[in-house]
Amino acid sequence: MLKPLKPIANHIYVSGQLGSGKGYCESVLVAKGYVPLAWSDGVYEAVAEEAGVSIEYIRQHKTDYRDALQRIGHTMRTESGNPNYWIDQREERASRHEKTVESGTRYPNECRVGLRRGIVINVYADFVVRLKRYIKAYGDLPTQAQLDHPNEALSAFLPYTAKFDNSAPDTYGLSKSLFWNTVVAVRAMDDDLLALYDRFRIANILAALVTAKTVSYSEFQRTNEHYASFKPCFIIHKQQIEALPPTILENRTALLNPINRFVQSGEDTALLAALVEVKRMGFRGQFVSGLIDLLREAAQHNGYERTMDCID
Repeated sequence: MLKPLKPIANHIYVSGQLGSGKGYCESVLVAKGYVPLAWSDGVYEAVAEEAGVSIEYIRQHKTDYRDALQRIGHTMRTESGNPNYWIDQREERASRHEKTVESGTRYPNECRVGLRRGIVINVYADFVVRLKRYIKAYGDLPTQAQLDHPNEALSAFLPYTAKFDNSAPDTYGLSKSLFWNTVVAVRAMDDDLLALYDRFRIANILAALVTAKTVSYSEFQRTNEHYASFKPCFIIHKQQIEALPPTILENRTALLNPINRFVQSGEDTALLAALVEVKRMGFRGQFVSGLIDLLREAAQHNGYERTMDCID
């Protein structure tokens, strides 16, 4: 008799857009013995202690305590001089447990911790499916502000170890089985693979910078759907650049050649040439600042900070 497969990673971080099913995937892992620990747990504990109520009460009346949550969250980061204060608090608690899951991983620094400590699984679903789930849960459509939030629009560009398609309904528990199989199959990245992965990520973000300045929100979202098969898909930047019309990009090789050279070799001179070419085309559009922030985050972990100065 075959033994049940066991995951290689004991600490799992789940990211994804609104309605993609992050909480559902967390419930699968909790049923397997994983302890749910959120990045925000420490903030809620501090506010609950200050207010003299339970953490659950704060969560149920979050809007009433929003100012206190923001104040304490900001104060502790500032006074400690550590922008990752609450992340470190969560990780200290995680060290007390054999297996943990976090289903609200939304920022690059959180994802980076996940990649180092365990695995990050990006859960995605078709846009219409996500809208239907949101309506079922909350009785109304999400606001445009929610959909336009950088965490939503730029979710595909955050670091992750693997993706999971959660579009289909959970017929006979099939989605649960598929998600668990994904968890079992994924292996954490070592330093060399993570460096290679970051170079491809930088290439994809550069391609998105070219795309973002020419398209609407809905078109940009459709472009991001290419990332649905990214496990990881290492040719997205080439596909996106080649799909641009000549009126937008006259000389593809001037952009593709340095990007490809950078991906293959990691040469900062190749990255510089690509950045100069992208900058020459001009930055415009709703998502440019967010993309540049993600670009800086990926670059700073690989020694390319000075090269990024040409973006300013």
